[in-house]
Amino acid sequence: MEQTDSDNSDKTMLVIPDVHGRDFWKDALDFKGDIIFLGDYHDPYPREFNDYNDQEQVDCNAISLENLKEVFAFARANSDRVTLLKGNHDMSYIVHWYDASRKDEENSDELYKLYEDNKDLLTGCKIVGNTIFTHAGISQQWYDLMMRLYPDLVPEDIEQNINLVINSAQNCVLNPSRYRGGSFPFSGPLWLDSDELELGRCSILDSGKFQIFSHTYQHKVGSMVRGEGWAMIDSRRVFMVDPYNPEQTLHTYNPKLLQG
Repeated sequence: MEQTDSDNSDKTMLVIPDVHGRDFWKDALDFKGDIIFLGDYHDPYPREFNDYNDQEQVDCNAISLENLKEVFAFARANSDRVTLLKGNHDMSYIVHWYDASRKDEENSDELYKLYEDNKDLLTGCKIVGNTIFTHAGISQQWYDLMMRLYPDLVPEDIEQNINLVINSAQNCVLNPSRYRGGSFPFSGPLWLDSDELELGRCSILDSGKFQIFSHTYQHKVGSMVRGEGWAMIDSRRVFMVDPYNPEQTLHTYNPKLLQG
Protein backbone atom coordinates (compact mmCIF):
# COMPACT_ATOMS: atom_id res chain seq x y z
CA MET A 1 0.00 0.00 0.00
CA GLU A 2 1.49 3.33 -1.06
CA GLN A 3 0.58 6.65 0.50
CA THR A 4 -1.51 9.41 -1.01
CA ASP A 5 -1.07 13.17 -0.55
CA SER A 6 -3.54 13.10 2.34
CA ASP A 7 -1.28 10.71 4.26
CA ASN A 8 1.31 13.43 4.99
CA SER A 9 -0.68 14.85 7.89
CA ASP A 10 0.55 16.16 11.22
CA LYS A 11 0.00 12.71 12.74
CA THR A 12 2.00 10.64 10.30
CA MET A 13 5.61 9.83 11.05
CA LEU A 14 8.39 7.84 9.44
CA VAL A 15 9.89 4.66 10.87
CA ILE A 16 13.34 3.47 9.81
CA PRO A 17 14.33 -0.15 10.51
CA ASP A 18 17.87 -1.57 10.89
CA VAL A 19 20.34 0.62 8.99
CA HIS A 20 23.53 -1.50 9.23
CA GLY A 21 25.49 0.94 7.10
CA ARG A 22 22.93 1.23 4.32
CA ASP A 23 21.77 4.61 3.01
CA PHE A 24 18.08 3.85 2.35
CA TRP A 25 17.26 5.99 5.41
CA LYS A 26 18.11 9.09 3.35
CA ASP A 27 14.67 8.82 1.73
CA ALA A 28 13.56 10.52 4.96
CA LEU A 29 15.85 13.56 4.67
CA ASP A 30 13.21 15.89 3.23
CA PHE A 31 10.37 14.72 5.45
CA LYS A 32 9.34 17.46 7.89
CA GLY A 33 7.53 15.40 10.50
CA ASP A 34 8.66 13.08 13.28
CA ILE A 35 11.05 10.26 12.46
CA ILE A 36 12.06 7.27 14.56
CA PHE A 37 15.01 4.97 13.84
CA LEU A 38 14.71 1.46 15.27
CA GLY A 39 18.42 0.92 15.96
CA ASP A 40 21.35 -1.15 14.64
CA TYR A 41 23.22 1.55 12.74
CA HIS A 42 26.60 -0.14 12.24
CA ASP A 43 27.94 -3.70 11.73
CA PRO A 44 27.10 -4.00 8.02
CA TYR A 45 26.49 -7.21 6.10
CA PRO A 46 29.59 -7.50 3.84
CA ARG A 47 27.59 -9.35 1.18
CA GLU A 48 25.53 -6.19 0.58
CA PHE A 49 28.59 -4.02 -0.04
CA ASN A 50 30.87 -6.30 -2.02
CA ASP A 51 30.74 -8.08 -5.34
CA TYR A 52 32.57 -11.31 -4.53
CA ASN A 53 33.36 -11.80 -8.21
CA ASP A 54 35.47 -8.64 -8.00
CA GLN A 55 38.94 -9.08 -6.52
CA GLU A 56 38.90 -5.58 -5.00
CA GLN A 57 36.58 -5.53 -2.02
CA VAL A 58 35.41 -2.30 -0.39
CA ASP A 59 35.85 -1.57 3.31
CA CYS A 60 32.20 -1.92 4.28
CA ASN A 61 32.92 -1.05 7.92
CA ALA A 62 34.48 2.26 6.86
CA ILE A 63 31.46 3.04 4.65
CA SER A 64 29.10 2.13 7.48
CA LEU A 65 31.03 4.25 9.98
CA GLU A 66 30.68 7.35 7.80
CA ASN A 67 27.00 6.55 7.34
CA LEU A 68 26.60 6.31 11.13
CA LYS A 69 28.16 9.76 11.52
CA GLU A 70 25.60 11.09 9.04
CA VAL A 71 22.75 9.50 11.01
CA PHE A 72 23.97 11.11 14.23
CA ALA A 73 24.45 14.50 12.51
CA PHE A 74 20.92 14.33 11.07
CA ALA A 75 19.44 13.42 14.45
CA ARG A 76 21.46 16.17 16.17
CA ALA A 77 20.27 18.80 13.70
CA ASN A 78 16.65 17.67 14.12
CA SER A 79 16.63 16.54 17.74
CA ASP A 80 13.16 17.98 18.32
CA ARG A 81 11.61 15.44 15.93
CA VAL A 82 14.09 12.58 15.35
CA THR A 83 14.40 9.68 17.82
CA LEU A 84 17.20 7.12 17.70
CA LEU A 85 16.51 3.81 19.42
CA LYS A 86 19.20 1.39 20.55
CA GLY A 87 19.57 -2.04 19.00
CA ASN A 88 21.58 -5.03 20.14
CA HIS A 89 24.47 -4.05 17.82
CA ASP A 90 24.57 -0.52 19.22
CA MET A 91 24.90 -1.92 22.72
CA SER A 92 28.20 -3.50 21.65
CA TYR A 93 29.67 0.00 21.43
CA ILE A 94 27.80 1.47 24.39
CA VAL A 95 28.72 -1.32 26.82
CA HIS A 96 32.41 -2.12 26.30
CA TRP A 97 32.32 -5.68 27.61
CA TYR A 98 29.26 -6.64 25.57
CA ASP A 99 29.39 -8.27 22.16
CA ALA A 100 26.99 -8.85 19.29
CA SER A 101 27.63 -10.54 15.98
CA ARG A 102 29.88 -8.81 13.39
CA LYS A 103 31.35 -6.42 15.96
CA ASP A 104 33.78 -3.98 14.30
CA GLU A 105 36.86 -4.44 16.44
CA GLU A 106 39.12 -2.44 14.09
CA ASN A 107 37.09 0.76 14.57
CA SER A 108 35.81 -0.02 18.06
CA ASP A 109 37.61 2.85 19.84
CA GLU A 110 36.16 5.42 17.45
CA LEU A 111 32.76 3.81 17.70
CA TYR A 112 32.79 3.81 21.52
CA LYS A 113 33.57 7.53 21.45
CA LEU A 114 30.98 8.26 18.77
CA TYR A 115 28.23 6.54 20.73
CA GLU A 116 29.36 8.22 23.96
CA ASP A 117 29.36 11.66 22.34
CA ASN A 118 25.82 11.10 21.08
CA LYS A 119 24.33 9.19 24.01
CA ASP A 120 21.83 11.97 24.63
CA LEU A 121 20.23 11.17 21.26
CA LEU A 122 19.73 7.47 22.03
CA THR A 123 16.98 5.74 23.97
CA GLY A 124 15.51 2.26 24.20
CA CYS A 125 11.74 2.61 23.74
CA LYS A 126 9.34 5.24 22.47
CA ILE A 127 5.56 5.28 22.76
CA VAL A 128 3.63 7.61 20.46
CA GLY A 129 -0.16 7.52 20.47
CA ASN A 130 -1.25 3.90 20.29
CA THR A 131 2.12 2.57 19.14
CA ILE A 132 5.15 1.15 20.97
CA PHE A 133 8.45 1.37 19.11
CA THR A 134 11.47 -0.76 20.10
CA HIS A 135 14.33 -2.38 18.22
CA ALA A 136 12.82 -5.82 18.73
CA GLY A 137 9.43 -6.59 20.20
CA ILE A 138 8.24 -6.83 23.78
CA SER A 139 6.70 -10.19 24.65
CA GLN A 140 4.29 -10.73 27.51
CA GLN A 141 6.46 -13.50 28.93
CA TRP A 142 9.63 -11.38 28.98
CA TYR A 143 7.79 -8.38 30.45
CA ASP A 144 6.27 -10.50 33.22
CA LEU A 145 9.71 -11.91 34.02
CA MET A 146 11.25 -8.42 34.05
CA MET A 147 8.56 -7.25 36.48
CA ARG A 148 9.42 -10.13 38.79
CA LEU A 149 13.09 -9.16 38.62
CA TYR A 150 12.27 -5.50 39.35
CA PRO A 151 9.13 -5.55 41.51
CA ASP A 152 9.34 -1.83 42.33
CA LEU A 153 8.47 -0.94 38.73
CA VAL A 154 4.90 -0.02 37.83
CA PRO A 155 3.66 -2.38 35.09
CA GLU A 156 1.73 0.33 33.27
CA ASP A 157 4.87 2.49 32.83
CA ILE A 158 6.01 0.52 29.78
CA GLU A 159 8.21 3.13 28.13
CA GLN A 160 9.88 4.13 31.39
CA ASN A 161 10.47 0.51 32.39
CA ILE A 162 11.95 -0.54 29.06
CA ASN A 163 14.21 2.49 28.96
CA LEU A 164 15.39 1.78 32.49
CA VAL A 165 16.56 -1.75 31.74
CA ILE A 166 18.02 -0.91 28.32
CA ASN A 167 19.76 2.31 29.33
CA SER A 168 21.23 0.64 32.40
CA ALA A 169 22.27 -2.42 30.32
CA GLN A 170 20.51 -4.97 32.51
CA ASN A 171 21.14 -8.65 31.77
CA CYS A 172 17.46 -9.25 31.05
CA VAL A 173 17.76 -7.19 27.84
CA LEU A 174 21.35 -8.01 26.87
CA ASN A 175 20.94 -11.79 27.08
CA PRO A 176 18.84 -13.26 24.24
CA SER A 177 16.80 -16.43 24.49
CA ARG A 178 18.09 -19.82 23.49
CA TYR A 179 16.45 -19.29 20.09
CA ARG A 180 19.13 -16.67 19.41
CA GLY A 181 21.95 -18.51 21.16
CA GLY A 182 21.53 -16.99 24.61
CA SER A 183 20.48 -18.42 27.95
CA PHE A 184 17.59 -16.17 29.02
CA PRO A 185 14.13 -17.82 28.96
CA PHE A 186 12.71 -15.10 26.68
CA SER A 187 14.33 -12.50 24.45
CA GLY A 188 13.76 -8.89 25.40
CA PRO A 189 13.23 -5.80 23.21
CA LEU A 190 16.81 -5.84 21.89
CA TRP A 191 16.69 -9.46 20.70
CA LEU A 192 13.15 -10.80 20.19
CA ASP A 193 12.74 -12.34 16.73
CA SER A 194 9.40 -12.17 15.01
CA ASP A 195 9.98 -15.89 14.36
CA GLU A 196 9.64 -16.53 18.09
CA LEU A 197 6.21 -14.90 18.03
CA GLU A 198 5.11 -16.73 14.89
CA LEU A 199 6.25 -20.08 16.27
CA GLY A 200 4.28 -19.51 19.48
CA ARG A 201 7.34 -19.49 21.73
CA CYS A 202 5.94 -16.32 23.29
CA SER A 203 3.15 -13.80 22.73
CA ILE A 204 3.15 -10.04 22.19
CA LEU A 205 2.72 -7.82 25.26
CA ASP A 206 -0.96 -7.33 26.05
CA SER A 207 -0.84 -3.57 26.49
CA GLY A 208 -3.66 -2.34 24.29
CA LYS A 209 -1.05 -0.76 22.01
CA PHE A 210 0.33 -1.84 18.65
CA GLN A 211 4.05 -2.67 18.45
CA ILE A 212 6.35 -1.78 15.54
CA PHE A 213 9.89 -3.18 15.59
CA SER A 214 12.64 -4.53 13.33
CA HIS A 215 15.63 -6.84 14.09
CA THR A 216 14.54 -9.93 12.09
CA TYR A 217 16.08 -9.61 8.62
CA GLN A 218 13.70 -10.01 5.68
CA HIS A 219 15.02 -10.88 2.23
CA LYS A 220 12.28 -9.05 0.34
CA VAL A 221 12.83 -5.28 0.34
CA GLY A 222 9.85 -3.37 1.74
CA SER A 223 8.16 -6.43 3.22
CA MET A 224 6.80 -6.77 6.72
CA VAL A 225 5.77 -9.59 9.03
CA ARG A 226 2.52 -8.98 10.87
CA GLY A 227 0.75 -10.60 13.76
CA GLU A 228 -2.12 -9.61 15.99
CA GLY A 229 -1.03 -6.36 17.63
CA TRP A 230 2.40 -6.09 16.00
CA ALA A 231 4.43 -5.59 12.82
CA MET A 232 8.09 -6.32 12.10
CA ILE A 233 9.61 -4.19 9.30
CA ASP A 234 13.32 -5.05 9.00
CA SER A 235 13.38 -4.85 5.18
CA ARG A 236 15.60 -1.94 4.11
CA ARG A 237 12.84 0.56 3.40
CA VAL A 238 11.46 3.60 5.20
CA PHE A 239 7.90 3.13 6.44
CA MET A 240 5.16 5.66 7.21
CA VAL A 241 2.54 5.31 9.93
CA ASP A 242 -0.10 7.23 11.82
CA PRO A 243 0.82 6.10 15.36
CA TYR A 244 -2.72 6.76 16.55
CA ASN A 245 -4.07 4.26 14.00
CA PRO A 246 -1.07 2.03 13.26
CA GLU A 247 -2.70 -1.22 12.17
CA GLN A 248 -4.53 0.42 9.27
CA THR A 249 -1.87 2.96 8.21
CA LEU A 250 1.55 1.27 8.28
CA HIS A 251 3.05 1.11 4.79
CA THR A 252 6.24 1.78 2.85
CA TYR A 253 7.12 5.40 2.20
CA ASN A 254 7.72 6.80 -1.27
CA PRO A 255 9.11 10.36 -1.09
CA LYS A 256 8.62 10.87 -4.83
CA LEU A 257 4.86 11.02 -4.31
CA LEU A 258 5.33 14.15 -2.21
CA GLN A 259 7.52 16.03 -4.67
CA GLY A 260 4.82 17.08 -7.10
